[in-house]
Amino acid sequence: MVAKAKSLFASLFGGKDKKDDRTPEQKSADLRQGVTEGTALLEQSKQNPSGLDGRLAPIKAKYRLSGLSVVTTTKADGTQKSHIHGAVNPEMDGGDIDTEESDDIDPETIWDEVISGAGQGARPDQA
Repeated sequence: MVAKAKSLFASLFGGKDKKDDRTPEQKSADLRQGVTEGTALLEQSKQNPSGLDGRLAPIKAKYRLSGLSVVTTTKADGTQKSHIHGAVNPEMDGGDIDTEESDDIDPETIWDEVISGAGQGARPDQA
């Protein structure tokens, strides 16, 4: 009984330092997929890119990335560009997308649309 409990505890809380046995090609493919999915999510939420960080976590976990985030820069003319930055060793940035901050957009609705495929345009790698 104790051994079973220890095994369960180890499976739940241990293993955070498991060796990543993916090949560099597999890591690169996972990174590309994660950035592509994150960019699709960003395309759907152009008016509130800062609200996406929580929505990127499942994608980050799915592809075992060490980082996946929205990077936003403001140009001299006041326009805003955002892209997805992914890291797994190597790192990768998605393409810039014109965005703007707005509190009127519900990230939950956007996430549901991305997952269901509603309103999805061309994939970023095919644009």
